Amino acid sequence: MRRALGVFALSLVAMGAFPNYAVAYAARVVAGFAMISFFATGNSTVQLGLPDAVRGRVMALWSFTFSSSLGLGQLLFGFAARHGSVPATFVLGGFALLGVAALASAVAAYRSRSTT
Repeated sequence: MRRALGVFALSLVAMGAFPNYAVAYAARVVAGFAMISFFATGNSTVQLGLPDAVRGRVMALWSFTFSSSLGLGQLLFGFAARHGSVPATFVLGGFALLGVAALASAVAAYRSRSTT
């Protein structure tokens, strides 16, 4: 799941960093596969890790969080693109997402060390 997030982030950076249309198209294809992989794996991981009694409530919260964060992110990056440039916004978003993926990996590594 974290790998898919990292691949998605790198594809955003590639789309913003390279002004070539062929690279941009290839980056979007990779981003699409990574995004689908992230959503499917994340959804399955959350569902399989929960007891039956709370699964519905947690999945509702999971869906709400995703739908809210996507809209908020689009608003923020739309503002950044309007006041800056679109390629710079893709690069900024990609690096921000790489930071989130690195943080998620660090938290997962810490949790795995503390449980063993």
